[in-house]
Amino acid sequence: MYQSTMFTHAHNAMYTMLKKVPGKLRDSIDLLLLPPVIVKNGLPCSIDIRNEDHGDSQSHTLEKGEENHFHIFKYSQSQGGLIKLRFKVSGYDWAELVLEKKLTKKSDQNAGNEEDTQKEVVLYDNDANSFKLSARISEKEAGFHVTFFAKTVLLNYSSFKLKFLKEDKQEIAGQDVRGRDFCLENNTEKILASLHFQFSKPIEVKNAGIKDNFSIICPQQ
Repeated sequence: MYQSTMFTHAHNAMYTMLKKVPGKLRDSIDLLLLPPVIVKNGLPCSIDIRNEDHGDSQSHTLEKGEENHFHIFKYSQSQGGLIKLRFKVSGYDWAELVLEKKLTKKSDQNAGNEEDTQKEVVLYDNDANSFKLSARISEKEAGFHVTFFAKTVLLNYSSFKLKFLKEDKQEIAGQDVRGRDFCLENNTEKILASLHFQFSKPIEVKNAGIKDNFSIICPQQ
């Protein structure tokens, strides 16, 4: 049998995950000290992580592809081991990801075979447009290993300042960041591109590696 538990340091609010697993020797047990939360940024923009608990705080900015360990956060074992992680994706308001750690005993044959789960967190930009950010959550390497990502990243390599919209012409969130040449979306439905209030035909969001062309006809100035 193995078991996981969370404990805090005596002089601050830093948490560490203690995990008991079967050892390589017969009837032995290994005690593993693990970071309770690891966050990886799978987005093309930065993510700010900021957490406080009992006067202690920990903050870090994760750039594209970067990951870091976090030991300070809101944790409530009385509510089933809930961890609340505050974060801000560049171009969107602050949001919170709630993680639930089930600190229960498991059989030896299931040790380390926990399946990944996926959650969605709704983010809002300054114009109240919403975007569903995806979070892949694994419990294999730490208390939680969280990877933030978007199912669709729209990259603008043209020389035009394009706007991307949903098929109902609602603007996709997070595009008003100066110098940004991409936007994030979390569906595989049709989208539109616009330039000077002229709109393209619906663009099919297809599998990676498949090219699609569209045209926007603008009146001459």
